[in-house]
Amino acid sequence: MPHEPSLVLISSYTNESRIGIRVCSFDPQDGSLAVLREFDTLPQASYLACDPGNRRIYAVSETAEGAGGRRTGYVAACELDPETARLRELNRMATQGAHPCYVSLDSSRRLLYVANYSGANAAVFALQADGSLGQLVQLLEHAGSGPLAARQQESHPHAILTGPGEKHLFVPDLGIDEIVIYGTGQPGGAWERVGTCRKRPGSGPRHLVFHPQLPVAYVAGELDSTVSTLAYDAEAGALAVVQTVSMLPEEGAPDNTAADIHVSRDGRYVYASNRGLDCIAVYRTAPETGTLSFVARVPTEGRTPRNFALSPDGGYLLAANQTTGDIAVFRLDADGVPQFTGNRCAVPESACIRFYGA
Repeated sequence: MPHEPSLVLISSYTNESRIGIRVCSFDPQDGSLAVLREFDTLPQASYLACDPGNRRIYAVSETAEGAGGRRTGYVAACELDPETARLRELNRMATQGAHPCYVSLDSSRRLLYVANYSGANAAVFALQADGSLGQLVQLLEHAGSGPLAARQQESHPHAILTGPGEKHLFVPDLGIDEIVIYGTGQPGGAWERVGTCRKRPGSGPRHLVFHPQLPVAYVAGELDSTVSTLAYDAEAGALAVVQTVSMLPEEGAPDNTAADIHVSRDGRYVYASNRGLDCIAVYRTAPETGTLSFVARVPTEGRTPRNFALSPDGGYLLAANQTTGDIAVFRLDADGVPQFTGNRCAVPESACIRFYGA
């Protein structure tokens, strides 16, 4: 039975164009991607979270406006009509920190989390019954610095997400080389700092993902272009580094920075993007331990792959090439290696890709 086209949401920076969010159609039969509608109401829309069950989209505006004595960006809640691909903003809230760069939801769709890169904090919002943003319920403050003065002069939270079972909340902080871990004793209770996973000085942890079956997580080190395998103690919420591998060839790449990271749905492969080398690094996971072995580096057919997404059926990888302003489409072969289909879709300053049904 043929697979039906699916909706894909793509957010963008808005220095070259006013379009912050695009709703696209992806056809898994031929790997084509086409823009259906464009929305210009949210500037510098750098990251997205989707709630297809309630037809909601959440997007951060990576800005730094002055509000109430604090520099802040914004997060917006939107309603998506999947039949018409129309997007309607419900409301937006100040994130209480500058340059928000990541947004995620808990499984109950009652809480929304935002990492404020230049705010040295992360925000927790309540969600209303209609999916709109409610009150700010907690602000998680970070402090410290790292050895690389140009990028680590202060805390820079770069992601925020709950772990399996949602008993713990994880905040990779690029500026202090730590994944800060929070716990709560009850659903909806306040988050309290319970520990930290210290990374190598100067590594700059950016994005974190959990293996779908094993008690393992993976973190991309933006500043040293590495991927670390982390053992996960679900009861304690603790992470411990068990392996770190370079994303670079032996000759290195001094101007490279790592960006996004994902695990295949079956848990067999880990993918991470390099900006500078402009490629996807592919690793195979060990069945018992989740540790990584190198498979390939595949050019993204464009420059600066800030973000990428795996299709829900596991058949495709879509890479957002920020500098060249396009989404390149790859089919994943039997060995998990992306093969360029020749398909691409023009999206200036592309920043984040989300399959709506995922």
